[in-house]
Amino acid sequence: MMNKVETLKKAEQILKELTDYAEKRDVTLLLEPLSHLETTAVETLDETVATLDAIDSPNLQVMLDTGHINITATKLGRDPTEYLIEHVNKLNGRIAHVHIDDNFGDVDAHLVPGEGNINFKPFLNALEQNGYSGYLSIELAVFGNYPIPPTPETLIRKSRQFLINATGS
Repeated sequence: MMNKVETLKKAEQILKELTDYAEKRDVTLLLEPLSHLETTAVETLDETVATLDAIDSPNLQVMLDTGHINITATKLGRDPTEYLIEHVNKLNGRIAHVHIDDNFGDVDAHLVPGEGNINFKPFLNALEQNGYSGYLSIELAVFGNYPIPPTPETLIRKSRQFLINATGS
């Protein structure tokens, strides 16, 4: 079994090959840092930055997932809000997509924003202040807290209203 350093080097090697291929076809790849519950490779902000720097290609961008970052912050003993904002500031210009979902820092529950403990307003403000103009997608699950969910439309409307209230627009 590979240790963390070996795993990250292998991930970089594979991503470099994929990115070289993507460059030839004018395609952008998105790297989504996962939580320790889902990966043994790219998880933390430092690992994300190191991976992007090692590959050094405009065809490799980042997809942030608020739920993954909350879990990682909790594991590291970091303040989740500060860690979210640090991601935005350090990855400025490299973020191509954002998954919005909530949890309590323990499992990737994919809750409607506002149903977990993530403080979205400072994160959304940081995105705006850094000039992010890409998509925000709601990533919800119909398991866990939603074993017999309301209609997806209800969850989407609730998420939309939360984001409108959080951003004022």
